[in-house]
Amino acid sequence: MQISSKVQIVSEKIIRTLSGLLASRSVATPLRVCSIGCGTGELDRVWLSKLQDQFPDFTVEYVGVDIDDTVCKAAEDNVGSLDFVTSKIYCQDIQEGLVDEVVKFDFFLSISSFYFIKTPDKVLDMCRKLTSPEGKTMSIYDNVHCKILLWVISPCNIDAHGVVKMHVT
Repeated sequence: MQISSKVQIVSEKIIRTLSGLLASRSVATPLRVCSIGCGTGELDRVWLSKLQDQFPDFTVEYVGVDIDDTVCKAAEDNVGSLDFVTSKIYCQDIQEGLVDEVVKFDFFLSISSFYFIKTPDKVLDMCRKLTSPEGKTMSIYDNVHCKILLWVISPCNIDAHGVVKMHVT
C-alpha cells in the first residue's frame, strides 16, 4: 500500500505523542484509543501498524466513532483485521457520547472531524472525563496556510469549565 506524505507525517506525529506513554507503562496494559470520526479506519490502520512495529508487545483496545454506516463497516474491516487490536465501532453521532464506555482512554484522536461537530465543547468535555490521567487528546486539521495543524491536549490542559489551554505544534 502506497502511503501519502501527509499520512506519513500524521502517523509520525501520533506515534511521537504515544511513544512516551508506552515507554513508561507495562505491556500487560492495553493502550485504549478512541478515534472520533474514524471514517474507513484506513489512516488509523497505518499509524496503528507503525506503532506496533515500534512497540511489538503492546495490544490496543480501539473504539472508532463515525456517523456513516458505510464507513463504519469499512473501519471494522480495516482496524478489526489487525491481530494486536481489539476493536469496537460505534456508528453514531459522537455528540451522543460514549455511554457504554466506562474505562478511561489513553488517547483520543480526531482527524478533521471537529469541523462537523455542532457542540465541540460537549465532545471535549466528554474527552476530558474519559481520558486517563496520563492520556492525551489529539486533533489534527488540514489548513490552507500550513500543511497540518495539530493540537495535543492533555487532561491538565482543560480546566473545570471545559476551557482548553493548548499549544499548537
